[in-house]
Amino acid sequence: MLKYKWFGNLYSDWFREPISPIERTWCWPVGLIEGQDLIRQKLGINIPDDYPIAINGWLYLRTDYLRLLRQWGIFVVPFKLIGGISKEKQNFETAVLPKYKGFLLLWRNESKHISNMENVALWKWLNEIMRIEAKYRLEIVYAGAYGFLFDSLLGRFYKKFVKDDSDGYYELLAGFPNRTYEMNVALFELSEIEQESENFKQKFSNFLDEFGLEKSDWDLALPVLREHPQAILHLIESYRSHPELDPRLRLELSQEKRNKKFEYALNHLKYPFITRPIFKWLVRWAQNYVPLRETRQHYIGAGTYFLRQGLKLLASRLGLDPEMIFYLEKAEIDKAVQGKFDLSDFQRIAKERYDLRELQKKHPPYE
Repeated sequence: MLKYKWFGNLYSDWFREPISPIERTWCWPVGLIEGQDLIRQKLGINIPDDYPIAINGWLYLRTDYLRLLRQWGIFVVPFKLIGGISKEKQNFETAVLPKYKGFLLLWRNESKHISNMENVALWKWLNEIMRIEAKYRLEIVYAGAYGFLFDSLLGRFYKKFVKDDSDGYYELLAGFPNRTYEMNVALFELSEIEQESENFKQKFSNFLDEFGLEKSDWDLALPVLREHPQAILHLIESYRSHPELDPRLRLELSQEKRNKKFEYALNHLKYPFITRPIFKWLVRWAQNYVPLRETRQHYIGAGTYFLRQGLKLLASRLGLDPEMIFYLEKAEIDKAVQGKFDLSDFQRIAKERYDLRELQKKHPPYE
């Protein structure tokens, strides 16, 4: 009998809510195909179609990991992983991210004209975005996995071989400029401008274009940052009230703490003759991946903003509440764009699924 483990026990930042019907029937199938192709290309192994599954709305993954090991390609996976340590970071910085940013700019420009598209053309445009978005989202996730790998290895090593608090290694990974830091600097600079001024309005608009596509969770039914401007204004007001939180000053302080912690750790290693070179190697690579790890979270799912805008426009044309279209399934939207739908049926189905998802939220699988 197959056994499954709730995804939240493996990685708690994604799928923190039950999967929406549009995610389950449109985004996830496309992402699974792209993910299988990526793993086959990068590691030479195959991921079964039924490896992930939705149970009562929540995402689970199979626990029979040994099935993955029963492949000839598994013998070369360690060598491929090692070979990718430096290559994946370079590939992310020079190929994946620049190309993806190019698509984001293209979609932003195209989205200005979607009101002129017929429903069939709009749905075709959205499907093309979905395919590209899934591909690059998983490329970004894969590169970021190296950052989490070195973070974990350094944490385990630090706990075992450094005479210090086990959480002390966190300071070794702080104080690096990254996308989060850049966003915080931009927010702080906005806090220094009079909020009612035209200068503020223009720079706030620029901020939304630059940083507003960040998504806190994977599901397409959940909004991106720019869809909550009041939350951004609240952050700006916090900086305005506490200028001592200037991220540039905090970065300098973190850098000083990081350097001191590194020297402290080097002088408090157990069996230093053996552990010192290993520790320095782990720190070097963990620190190399910190900016990538922080940057990648700003781009995972950035393209979903344009998917959401297109879907909500489609919903309004069909006579649905904009948010209710996320409670339809792909096959239903396929028919709807062809004019083959009954509005009252769609409204009833979407409302029933919305109510079911709200009920599922009250019973999360914490076990």
